[in-house]
Amino acid sequence: MNIKWTRPDWGDAVLHVYENHKDVNSRLIPQYRGRKALFKEELQNGNVSLRLNDVNTRDEGEYKCSVESESWFDEVSFNLTVEVIGERPVITESYDETSEQFSLLCESKGWFPEPDLQWLNSKGENQTAGDPEIQRHAELFTVKRRFTVHKNHIDTFYCRATLGEHTREEEIKAEALYAIGERPVISVESYDETSEQFSLLCESKGWFPQPDLQWLNSKGENQTAGVLETQRHAKLFTVKRSFTVHKNHINTFYCRATLGEHTREEELKPGVFYDLLPMSTGAKAGIGIAAISLIAILAGIALYIYKGRY
Repeated sequence: MNIKWTRPDWGDAVLHVYENHKDVNSRLIPQYRGRKALFKEELQNGNVSLRLNDVNTRDEGEYKCSVESESWFDEVSFNLTVEVIGERPVITESYDETSEQFSLLCESKGWFPEPDLQWLNSKGENQTAGDPEIQRHAELFTVKRRFTVHKNHIDTFYCRATLGEHTREEEIKAEALYAIGERPVISVESYDETSEQFSLLCESKGWFPQPDLQWLNSKGENQTAGVLETQRHAKLFTVKRSFTVHKNHINTFYCRATLGEHTREEELKPGVFYDLLPMSTGAKAGIGIAAISLIAILAGIALYIYKGRY
């Protein structure tokens, strides 16, 4: 029995020849030398398969096996598909303050052929992303895909590379994209006797990216407030917002910092308005004079009682 393995897509180049009960090593494709062998112990059972070691991308293509004996001849052709499963994706992120959007880039290396690369949310739903970027190095593919998301729509996202039944996946959790800041602090900055208005200030620290900061009344209605003031220290944001209210419109007010689905809130009840009001120098002097007068009156009363007894 004679066996011959060839590559029709390479002009019937010969991979392996078995004649007269032995391998023939001449006239073979150099790329396959030392990487293939028949299952000699299986030949008597009609198994003429060729074992191929150290498979690489160039091995993909058409193969033909021809078997001939004294009484019959047969041959079969088939296509060999080679798949190389690449590395687990790597996700990097950046943030644009103008658009208030995160830009997430997913990259996976070492695939053949090129895989499908998709972005998904925490529910497994595909996200609208940019076109895949494909590069090829030494027969293997590197794929990249960018995805942008607004700061108010932050979620846990997944980047998944798929080739046939094989997948590689990486996640970036919501907590890795932002920092939830401190509970707001409310202070009564001043009281203007002319306008009879209180000036309130709300401040919250330690956010990324910048949150929204709003004043609300007891009904949850937004109040007209000053411009949002923003400061940044070591990536984290501090936000402030002032609000003025007339003494006749004192209510329970709330200051709420919001970033996506996350909020921090503080309230200011009517009863603490005057407790929080900073005391002016004149007021302090008035209280000091009143206190001295009260002490003098009490001392006079005590002296009068003492003389009356003795």
